[in-house]
Amino acid sequence: MKSVRIGGVLALLLLQWGSSASAVHLKNRTIDANLIPAAAAPSGSGPSSHWILQFKDFPGADVRRKLAERGVRVLEYVPDSALIVAFHRSPSRQLPDLTGLNIIWTGQLTAADRTAPGLETGSTFLVVFHSDVPKADAERLLEGFQILGAPRLFPNHFLVAADQVRLPQLAAQDEVSYISTGGILSSGMQMAVRRRL
Repeated sequence: MKSVRIGGVLALLLLQWGSSASAVHLKNRTIDANLIPAAAAPSGSGPSSHWILQFKDFPGADVRRKLAERGVRVLEYVPDSALIVAFHRSPSRQLPDLTGLNIIWTGQLTAADRTAPGLETGSTFLVVFHSDVPKADAERLLEGFQILGAPRLFPNHFLVAADQVRLPQLAAQDEVSYISTGGILSSGMQMAVRRRL
């Protein structure tokens, strides 16, 4: 019920400000923010839901501070002038008030946005969770995958054995930020070794 209300609040914001935005540039596609899609209800099973908020201008420190004051956690910047944020769910917490922030487009990542090309031939996946997702929640979502040990991974990164059957379900989870082939990790580690030599 709360996730539906979040979508409703965001839809009202879109009507209030309209859209004159430039594109939102994700890894897999470019979203024309002038064609405002219907915001789907969050699909995550955890305590947060993740949204892309695009602003009329670059969301600098003042905008980020106002978001934090309203209970919105900023996770990362997305060109052009957008942020990926987390709304925290709680029975006692009101939905954040986003008025007055010049938000001109909102949306969420799709499963296709979260999956890199070439996963169908990869032997390993590098699964990146949003930075606010607790490790225990990430490991729960990876149940059924073989988690592989890899040195120097960020806390929200997991290297797993490829599993084409479970991949669509994992990619559909709101907590997941991106899934790429593990080969990218191997190449990066080799480059780091070369730089040290």
